Amino acid sequence: MKIAVTGCTGFVGSALATGFAAAGATVIGLGHRTSPTKEVRSVLNGFEAAALGDEAALRAFFGRYQPDAVIHCAAMANAPKCEVASMQAFATNVIGTRNIAAALELVGNPTFVHLSTDM
Repeated sequence: MKIAVTGCTGFVGSALATGFAAAGATVIGLGHRTSPTKEVRSVLNGFEAAALGDEAALRAFFGRYQPDAVIHCAAMANAPKCEVASMQAFATNVIGTRNIAAALELVGNPTFVHLSTDM
């Protein structure tokens, strides 16, 4: 099974990417940082850096890799920072998630699992 993990450079996403790879899945990663850790990079079969607001990049990523499932971990997860930067948090956590769902419609609607913050 080919699994795309968004937020694969973060705490939860990197743990899931590593765990899925250990279980035998082909894992591809999407993150906002330019590079995941060495440990995570070693288990990925592809990685791209893109912002959740970049609809064209998301369509290209999912179109290129055609995942069977997407685990969406990318988010602004720090509640105090979200309160201070509420518009950025909304754009990332709400609009970004919508952008991913829209991109997935174009590639056949693979299984989509969304992890949420306490925001």
